Amino acid sequence: MLRCVVLLIAFAVLVTACNGVEKTSWDLTDARGKTLNLVVEVAPCVPFDHINVTETNEDVTVTAYRRHENTGRACPDILLHEPHTVELDAPLGERTLRGCNLGGDIDCASSIRSQ
Repeated sequence: MLRCVVLLIAFAVLVTACNGVEKTSWDLTDARGKTLNLVVEVAPCVPFDHINVTETNEDVTVTAYRRHENTGRACPDILLHEPHTVELDAPLGERTLRGCNLGGDIDCASSIRSQ
């Protein structure tokens, strides 16, 4: 019985990965006042879905999501960078910007601030 449950769980995870939404990386291209301009990593069969923003006095976390579309046809393995604009409740200022890379905890605005 346990073997069937494990297979069912594995199958459910596979279905979620193939037909759900997932976090994706993004890059900051410009930050002015309350406006952040980003490019979000998407692909032809994995288009942009939505962006979530969480703000505190110390940092801003931007999480971009893309959606897997199971079209039943071959999908080219091409990475695209789609522009998006995010409006904050308050200017970014010196707050730490987080969320651009999925594997680390860096200030995503450091390249803009160093210019």
